[in-house]
Amino acid sequence: MFSDNLAEQFSWRGTNTKQCIRGCRITLAIRHAFKNKFALEDEDFDKITQKHFQYAHDRLTKCSKYVSKKTKHDNEQLPP
Repeated sequence: MFSDNLAEQFSWRGTNTKQCIRGCRITLAIRHAFKNKFALEDEDFDKITQKHFQYAHDRLTKCSKYVSKKTKHDNEQLPP
């Protein structure tokens, strides 16, 4: 629901450098939809969502490395 670029700028509980997103209206709406769709508890939603924010930077780094490697490979394949 949140892009990795956005998720990287926030945290679930908030820190000195990142705002808390747990109580935002959009997060509460997503929580409500999650509970209606899946038979899971609030703790399950919290764990899943926390991991999304926690690993956003790692996913962006991995994606960036992949794109860089693919671009380099594609450029090497171009005819002179």
